[in-house]
Amino acid sequence: MKKLRHKNSLAGARRRGGLQQKQVARILGHSTVRQLCRYEAGDAMPSLEAAFLLTQLYRAPLRSLFYGYFEKCKRLFEERSRNLSKSGVDIETSEYCSIEERLNQTIVTQIDLQKIHSHTATLVRRRAERMNHLSS
Repeated sequence: MKKLRHKNSLAGARRRGGLQQKQVARILGHSTVRQLCRYEAGDAMPSLEAAFLLTQLYRAPLRSLFYGYFEKCKRLFEERSRNLSKSGVDIETSEYCSIEERLNQTIVTQIDLQKIHSHTATLVRRRAERMNHLSS
């Protein structure tokens, strides 16, 4: 039986950061690159600790680093929540948004709002630049 591989962007994120496998393996606490190679190939999933270390190192969210596994889990959640809704339990299935989470906190200062506005404007500008670059 063929083992499923989990698509991810680990190798690309590592290369974009100018890091070698040996350096990343050290951050993860591995003495060799063997396990990292398995993660990058999608043959193994890291522990939760290692996954969070990778998000910090690559400055990327978990869902983008492990996009294949994220999509698999998203489909599974949607399927299971549909089954629950048939039995009268309604579960919210909208996308997670860290900015919305921050805005929903009890205390949101003016400084927080300025940071969120600045960050969002930067993201929109970068996206527009990428779109212009791709269409050129």
